[in-house]
Amino acid sequence: GEAVKANLKAPFTQITETSTGIDFRSNADFYTSFGSGPTDCAAVPNGPDFTSSFDVPGTYPTLGGTSPGGQPYGLGLVISTSAFNQLLSSMTECGLLTKDLTSINGVPITPAFLTLLVPQFSVLDPAANVFIRLDPRAAPFISAAAGGPNGAAAELRLEELHVDFVQRLAGGEEVKLLGLAVEAPLGLDLNYDAVAGTLAPTITPPAAADVNTRVYFNGLKVNTTTTSALFSSLFPALSAGLTETFQAFPLPEFLGLKLSVVEVVRQGNSFVLYANLDQVKQT
Repeated sequence: GEAVKANLKAPFTQITETSTGIDFRSNADFYTSFGSGPTDCAAVPNGPDFTSSFDVPGTYPTLGGTSPGGQPYGLGLVISTSAFNQLLSSMTECGLLTKDLTSINGVPITPAFLTLLVPQFSVLDPAANVFIRLDPRAAPFISAAAGGPNGAAAELRLEELHVDFVQRLAGGEEVKLLGLAVEAPLGLDLNYDAVAGTLAPTITPPAAADVNTRVYFNGLKVNTTTTSALFSSLFPALSAGLTETFQAFPLPEFLGLKLSVVEVVRQGNSFVLYANLDQVKQT
């Protein structure tokens, strides 16, 4: 919980001992709390408040004597897609994807820059204070699809991500100029960073043809068809930086034993981390 600033309740539902190992199973309930405690996160201005997350029914995977790659292992950690989606929902409430952008790839966002994309921005004063606000109205979630774009292990869906173009007036008042709603399938892989001891998500951009953009607020009276098509074509390039947005997940130690990851794979509707437990030198 402390690693990702989310609370976790995980009561055991089954503990089964066999001749080859012990199977511990538990229900997972991730939820958000705001404050200064170790599992609290800071309240985010304009942050969302969700009442549910996306559920993907599935069966518990069978873990064999070796990993899918044929490697021996001592411990298998399994998280279902539904539990992962709960975690993504909590992270989104804590600020994942909620951002005010004042530059894109190092280029400042100005009326002149925006006019290159949408001519109607030329009505603004060249010195106007404008920015782009990302406002997720739904948490990103892993779908039941077998995989994501470009061979990614999972499909990470963005639904109803609002991309708002906002002007801040001299008195601090904000005026929404244009509002876009984006839906897109991203690719998600989990990779092990042995140096940092973390699981690092890698996000794969979608194909432009798979991005759906609509104009939901049209304060500038833009051509909705042309504008939607333009930003659908631009979204894959703009989403290439999302990997840095998703923080890495530190791996825990167990009774002074350190996880040495063998393989991370998706099996059915779960992610499975195959690892060994190594002794940590004590002082």
